[in-house]
Amino acid sequence: MLTIGLAILAVLGIVAVVIVTVVPAMLVRAWALTKLWAWFVVPISNLPQIGYAQAIGISMLLGMLTAHYTPHEDKCTEKEKAISYISYAFLYPLLTVCIAWCVKYFGSL
Repeated sequence: MLTIGLAILAVLGIVAVVIVTVVPAMLVRAWALTKLWAWFVVPISNLPQIGYAQAIGISMLLGMLTAHYTPHEDKCTEKEKAISYISYAFLYPLLTVCIAWCVKYFGSL
């Protein structure tokens, strides 16, 4: 009975980690994609702006078609790998939007 309880707690822990990390990371990526789409795709294509749900879908599609982040350090602990991935998941879209903003506003100089 104790092992079943531990297994249930482990599953609940995994679900909690997914809710706390993956969902917010998807929302940050969706926000970044909606900004980039509005800044670069809409003006040249006359396509409509996209919402968060569409951005998440496009992001997931592109994620399936492209390479994924993998830590290069084999000597990293699991905790360091998790921190590295979470940092990448949040910082990559934020940095992309910052760079795109610079390109949008200063690129025509």
